[in-house]
Parts: sequence; structure tokens; C-alpha cells
Amino acid sequence: MIARELDNDGGLGMGDRQSIEIDKWSTESDQGSAWSGARSETVGSPSPKGDLYRLALASRQWRDIAEIVLWQRMEGLLPILACVPDLYNKMELTTTRELSRAITPQDWARDSIVRRRALVTHLIMPCEHWWDVQAAVAASPPPDALFPNLRHLTIIPKSPYDDRGVHPGFLDLVTNRAAPPTITTSTISALHLLSVRASHIPDPRGLLARNPALTNIRIDHAPDDMADADADDAGFAAAVLHAMRQYRHLTCLELSLCGDFNSAQISALSHLHGLRSLSLSNSHRPPETRPPRPLMRLPSDSNGFRNLQTLKLFYFQYQDVLAIIRCARDLPLESISLYVPVPSSAAFKALMDAICMHCRPSTLRECRIRWLSNVEVNGPMPWGFSRAHVEQLSAFSNLTDVVLEHLPGVELLDEDVTLLAGCWPALRSLVLTKWAGWAEQASLTLGALVSIARYCPEIERVDLHLDARAVPQAELEVPQEPGVPQDSESAVPQMEPMERLDTRPSLLRVGAHPPLRLTVRNAPIEDADAVAQLLKRLFPGIQEVKFYGIHNTLALSTTTQSTIPFVSCDNMTFHIERAKLERAADFAPPSTVHSSPTEPVHLDDTSLTLELLFRFVYCEVYIDLDAESFRVVADLAEAAEKYMVYSAMTVCRLYMKNKHDKHPWDVMKYAARYDYKDILDVSAPYTVGSDFENMKVLLPPSYLLPWFVFNSRYQQVAQSVVDRCYHINSSEFHVDEDGDWEPCPLRDDEDEDAPWVAKYQREIALVLLRGGLGGVVRLDRVFTKWMAQDLKCHGCVGFFEAWKKSVADTVKEVPAFRTFL
Repeated sequence: MIARELDNDGGLGMGDRQSIEIDKWSTESDQGSAWSGARSETVGSPSPKGDLYRLALASRQWRDIAEIVLWQRMEGLLPILACVPDLYNKMELTTTRELSRAITPQDWARDSIVRRRALVTHLIMPCEHWWDVQAAVAASPPPDALFPNLRHLTIIPKSPYDDRGVHPGFLDLVTNRAAPPTITTSTISALHLLSVRASHIPDPRGLLARNPALTNIRIDHAPDDMADADADDAGFAAAVLHAMRQYRHLTCLELSLCGDFNSAQISALSHLHGLRSLSLSNSHRPPETRPPRPLMRLPSDSNGFRNLQTLKLFYFQYQDVLAIIRCARDLPLESISLYVPVPSSAAFKALMDAICMHCRPSTLRECRIRWLSNVEVNGPMPWGFSRAHVEQLSAFSNLTDVVLEHLPGVELLDEDVTLLAGCWPALRSLVLTKWAGWAEQASLTLGALVSIARYCPEIERVDLHLDARAVPQAELEVPQEPGVPQDSESAVPQMEPMERLDTRPSLLRVGAHPPLRLTVRNAPIEDADAVAQLLKRLFPGIQEVKFYGIHNTLALSTTTQSTIPFVSCDNMTFHIERAKLERAADFAPPSTVHSSPTEPVHLDDTSLTLELLFRFVYCEVYIDLDAESFRVVADLAEAAEKYMVYSAMTVCRLYMKNKHDKHPWDVMKYAARYDYKDILDVSAPYTVGSDFENMKVLLPPSYLLPWFVFNSRYQQVAQSVVDRCYHINSSEFHVDEDGDWEPCPLRDDEDEDAPWVAKYQREIALVLLRGGLGGVVRLDRVFTKWMAQDLKCHGCVGFFEAWKKSVADTVKEVPAFRTFL
């Protein structure tokens, strides 16, 4: 709705923005010269625009536009406050902060304001400076209900600029908790909490309890980083699930929660017949920060989840996922998404069998499974994915999305794809990707794309590991049968289940062609022109062709008498000039590698790692490591040290040092292994509070005792944070412009501390306990800027800043980690 309003007002959409993205993508050089030629022949028009508010959160250049639309078009509070001078001038609000004094009780009594309040039935609350608006209303509330006819309340606490959430005083007004005694119940029947954290709404149970008339609830609990979801977030999820027990007759319930879930909570959810969508994510913090989870025990084939349409389970144990699916029969699911570690081939088959036996074939549209690795990447591949693992899904003829990602290996053949594509005529997305760590040659060819084009006329996304060297020459278009119009739906034959499937040629759809995004991974290719022509014939609406492979295919794939062939663990061959290698590195293959001058050298590193490494060997002018994930660069850093590529060693060392606060354990492990003491000094404080058993895995034995003493010093500092305020004389900050003492307006007795001191002590202690005592390294998360802004006394603000500075000075007194070695 918001995006449509923006187009109507100013004609601004996302078409231009996505065109820029496609243009930028088409100029990237990481696709290889051959695939670039094939791709340039097939890219089409840009995709349609997306949601404006979501775009505003992700793109700074769109924030001002989104803010204006949200500010001016929002029905509810903003029209009520239109009488406040300069309300729409955000610079005025920022500089003066006088909004809290701008509203008077007389404003609420105006006839126009009373009428506006009565007309508000839907209230949506995302906006910059929204906290100040809420605080202004809470400071001078109306004498009656704020919105007497409010039915639908949507809270989006996180805005592009402000993440403080919902003001508790304003929330009490909206839900009639602070209303006069004559108003006893809330009129709200629909409550939606979107992208909410525990810090936004500290008491979700109380919020739900004071709205007993709710029939429509949607809660999207979204920590910024699921790995950082702390005990506070787990408590938020538990409070929500406890509050759900009173709502047995909901017509619509959608939950997306992050926490530590148990059998009792899942069992209680299964009996909520209004539950339509359920997304649960177990917090995947390091094992040392949470107790082990017992396996779930749920009754099988019960009558639970009988109206569930969407199920998403993230980071659950494999046995728990099976128990949840098996606890119901004939699930009317439309979409199922699982992020789960599957230990074996038999376990994956059992998972697919459970989906087939307990889900209704006529309703399931989307099946998404991501395999989470729990084995060493460079170890032997645990099992390979074949048709036997997915043939159970052939009974679900209405599937539109089949997404199976990060599989240990893909062993499908072209004929397997032909059979599967024939069973899914409505398919729009087919993704079968493998985990990048294991060596594997592509078993699929371009013939698989021919089958997809024949049997899946609505296909929009394909992501497969292909070998594109052989281009099929078979006739693609079959003449129409007499009497059958070209645009008829019967141009696509009705397919039967897999066991009775006839693989005779089918007709390509004639008419409108859907836009297609094609990803071929690191597919080898020889004849780029022939591939491009094939793709245009198969998919006339193709828009993207992505290839994850060599940055400079020509330079690293040319064989001469002076080159040395190196083969990665995923069977990619690099031909490197011997002279360049000798100048750039002190390279010596590991002792386990056996080679001769005529044989290639097989290495344990992935093709992506070696490709980056050899770009340093070839002295490439600019290599953007920020475009790669941390894990990719970390592997590159290990390879640079192992093979002594000097230029890569220097760049990777700086990169790893800059990532010390975001990935402290990996960075400290790297620094300890190669004795980079400066990196040890900056990364060690961020590991404070970690479990000693975990550190034993990361650090060499000689580093364990120094780390233990270092950790103890920081814990002593953390335990003294709360009491540091007693070492500061608060009267020194309560002075006027002439330097004379003035009383504090926030306390009645000058001999006692202001009430906010005890409150902040409790909040700081909770943050340190829940987030780990290592929080003293990140003082901005402990002493937040919102704490200072909420203090309405300049003397108390100075006292608060002095408290924070005192703690910071104490932290600086802890010696560097190298001094403990």
C-alpha cells in the first residue's frame, strides 16, 4: 500500500534502482570471459519494484522518500498532532527537542481532533522521531480514550533512524491501560508486532493480556543477528507462547519467534486451531553459552496443527523436526522451510518420507530445505543427494518452489531432472546446490535445462551445478497438433506420477514467457555463443545468468610449458606461471601432496580460495575482499600463510585485524596460530566470558593459562561496573552557567540518589548478565545513548557520562593480552 501511494504521488518506483543493479551486475568480471558472452545475449528487462518500507531499511538513499510518505500518509497520530507548530520539520525537532512541551490538554478537546480520533480504526507506527511523538502524547494524554474505535494496531518498532521501540506510556494509552476507569476493555481485535525485539516491548505477556478481544495476532520476532539472540530474546518468545494459552478461538495467528523451545511449548502451539503460520528459530549461539537441549517428545498422528499453512523451523535438531512433523496427520501446509543438520542419507530420506506422509499433496506449494553442515568441510563427503532422496515429492504435483540448498553433494543425472520436472508442471523455482567444501564434478548438463523448459512453462528461477561444455542439438520445438491453439493451456501435457511417467517429448509453451534467473555455479563452458543461443531458445524471457567461478578465466586456464597445474578440492584446475609463482611466493606444496612435473598438484583448498590466492600471485591491482564473506577471506588467509604468498598475507592480516570485533574467536585463532600479537591484543577482549572448554579448541596449549588470567581481570572490571557510580560526586555536575550549584529536578531529596540511578544500575546489570561479562568491551551497548537522552536534567546527563567514562578508564587499565604470555 505504501509503495502504491508513492507511485501515485511522485511516480517513483524501484524499476530504475533494479535496472542499475542489473547494469552493475552485467559489468562484473567474476563470471569468466566465456560465460560473460553467453550471459550478455540473454539478460532482459528489470524486475518489478518491491516494498518501500523494507527498501528504506536497507537503502540510505531511499530513506528520506520513505520517511516523507510514512509521515504524511500515516492515519492516526500525525493528523491529531497537526496543530503542533513545526511538527513536520524534523530538523526543528532534532535541534530543539521541545515536542514534549508542545501539546496541551486543550488540544484534545477541539472538535476536529475529537472527530479524527474517532475515525482512527487502523494505526500503523513506523517513523523517525516516533519516540518523541509518543513521549509527547504520554506526557499530556487526553481525558478519555485516545482512539475509542481502534480495531487494528500494527507496531513496527524499528525505523531507519530510531530503534528504541514503543514508548511504554504511549502503549498504555493505545491499549487503554492508562485510560479512565469508565473504559474497562480494549477495542483492539487485531494486533501485529513486526520486526520486534525484546528491548522494544519488555512485557509482551502483559500487552496481549490487556487485549482479550483479539482474534488476529501476528508477531514477527526478529533479532538483528540470530546468533546474538540473548536470554532476553528467549524470554520474549517464552512470554509470547505463555500468553497464547488464553486465545483458544483465534481466527488467525502468525508467529515468528526466536528462542530455546521445548516439547511443552510445541505441544501447546499444536492445539491452537487458529494458527496459520509458524516460524520458530532456535537461537544458535555457541554451545558454551547455552545448556544442551533435550530431544522433544511429542505425540504422533494427533489432531494438532490442523489449520497450519506455513511451517518454518530453523536450527532445530533433526530428531525434533521429525517429531514436529509427525505429531500431526494430513497437514494442510502450503509452505515448509527447514534449516536442519541431517546426519546421513537415510536420515534425509526419513525426513522426506515424513513430509510425504503427513502433508496434504493437494495444498503443498513450497518445499525449502537447507542442509546445515556438522562435519569438517575438507573431510570426506558424508553422502550424496540423488533422485532417491527426492522422489517422494513427485506426488506433490502442485509444487511451485523446490529449494534444496547446501547439500553435501548432488548426484542427479539429466534423466532424473526430466522425471522430476514432469511431475511438477507448475514449478517456478528449482534450486539444487551443494556445499562448496567437497570436491565434485557436475553430473548435470545443459540437457537438464531442456527438460525444465519443456515441462515447467512457468519456471522463473533455476540454480544448478552444471557442466555446459556439451550443447544439445536436439530439436526443441515440436509442431502443434491439429486443432490445438498455440496459446492453449493444453500445449503443456498433463503429467502423471513418477512411477507411470512417460518421458516422450513435450511441447514448449507458446505465448508470454516468464522472466528467468539462471545460476550455473562454476560450470565449465567452451562454446559461449552456442550456449547463449540455446538459452534464448529455451527461455525467451531470461533476465540473469550468474556464474560463480574464475575471475580471469583466460589468464588462469592457459596451458604452456612454463605453467604448473593446480587442482582444487572441487576439481577446478589452475595453470599458474612458474616465474610469477616464484616471485610472489615461497610456495611449497604440503608434504602429503605427491606430484611430478607432468602431473597436476592436488590441493585441499576450494576453487574460490585458490582463485583469490592466484590473483595475488598475478599481482592484480585491486582485489576487493570486502565483497567476499568472512569465511571465504578467512580461508584465503590460511592459504596465504600456508603457501607463503606475501602480498596476500599482508592484505589478509589487515582484513582479519579489522574483523576482530565481529568474529573474535576466528580472528584470535588465526592470530595465535601465526603469532600476530597485535591482532591478539585487539581480539582477546571480545572473547571475555567464553567457556574455557571452547577456548581449549581455539588456542594452542601455551595460550590457555594467559587467556584464563586475562579473562579473570576483565570479569573483575565487569563486576565493578554497577558500583562505579558511587565513586563520582554528582553535585559537581549540577551547576548553572555561573558555576553555582543548582538543585536536581529529578530528585526530591538532595541527600539521596535520583531514582534513575537505581533503575539504570538494574538495567546495566541485566545487560551484563544476559549478554556476557564481555559487554564491558562494548560499553555503547551497556550505557546506551537512549539512557542519556531520557534524562531531562543536564547535570544528571553529565553524571551519567562521567559514570560511563569511569568504567571506560578502568577497562583501559587492563594490560594487553601479550603481557600475559
